[in-house]
Amino acid sequence: MYDPNQADTRVADLRAALAAHGITRPSLGVDLPACAARCPTRPPMITLELLATPAEVSGVRGALRPHGIDVQLCASELVTTVIRHVGEGVPVTVRVWRDGGRVRLGVTDPDPRALPVLVTVVGSESESGRGLALLDALAVRWGVEQEAGCKTVWCELLVPVPETPERPGRRRRSTGALGQASARS
Repeated sequence: MYDPNQADTRVADLRAALAAHGITRPSLGVDLPACAARCPTRPPMITLELLATPAEVSGVRGALRPHGIDVQLCASELVTTVIRHVGEGVPVTVRVWRDGGRVRLGVTDPDPRALPVLVTVVGSESESGRGLALLDALAVRWGVEQEAGCKTVWCELLVPVPETPERPGRRRRSTGALGQASARS
C-alpha cells in the first residue's frame, strides 16, 4: 500500500503549505494523514507517453479498456482538454494507479498555467464545455497538481474489484500445447 513514513512526511508538507496560507487543520475539516495515505507512492500500473492529437485519444481509450468505460471516458476527456486548451501535438503523459476498488488517473501536460475550469452552465447549442462536468460526475474526487514546468489533472474513480478466476477446489480449463482444451488442476 503505502509507506507510513512517507505519509508522515506528506502530512508535514501539507500542514506547512497550508499554514503558509493561514489555514490550520481544524479549519480544514479533513483528515490530513488519510489524504496523504491516498496519494500514490508506488509506480503507476500504466504510463502512456504521447503527443496530444485527436488520433491518440482512441489509442488511450484502447489502452485503458481493462480499467472500464468510466476510466476510458475520463482519460479521453482530459486528453481532449489538453488538445483544446494547451495545443495539439504537445507531449502528454497518462498514468493509472489501481488500489483495490479505486483507480487514480493522471494526465500531465507541459503548461502549468492552463488550469481546468468546471463550467456549471453550458448552452444547449454549445459544442464544448461538458468534459469536466462529465469527469466531475463520474469521479469520487479530482484536482490539479502544479509543478514548475507542468501540471497534472487527476481524478479518482470507484471501479469494481475484478474477481479472481482461481477458486479452490475447482478445476480450470486451459488450452493445451496443441490448442485443444484440457482440464488442469
